[in-house]
Order: sequence, then C-alpha cells, then structure tokens
Amino acid sequence: MGLAQAQLAGPLSTATDPDVARAQALPPERYPRLIEIAKAAAKLGADREFRAGLDIVMAGLSPG
Repeated sequence: MGLAQAQLAGPLSTATDPDVARAQALPPERYPRLIEIAKAAAKLGADREFRAGLDIVMAGLSPG
C-alpha cells in the first residue's frame, strides 16, 4: 500500500500533504494513534520515512 501511495502521490512526509491534513482533522478521541502517526510523518523527510519503514519490515522478518 505504501508503494502504491508513493508511486501515485509521493511520500507522506510533507505538512501540506492532503492525506496528512485529513488524518490530523480526525476526532482525536476516536483515532489518537492515526493522528499521532500523521504528525510524525509530516516531520520526516522522504529518506527518513523510507528508512524507518524498512527498519520495521526488517525487524518483522528477523528470526528472533
């Protein structure tokens, strides 16, 4: 899903991204984690965002 988003619209790393703005406008009592992630994504550069995602994938593939 992230690859498709990056191909179509670029990374979610800018504060002006409409997806980030929509996530930040959600009701905080219902979606606190999604809002937190959107705020973090707005602060990251594309390179840092990619590396953080890759670290998560690699940790999931680690045998132990």
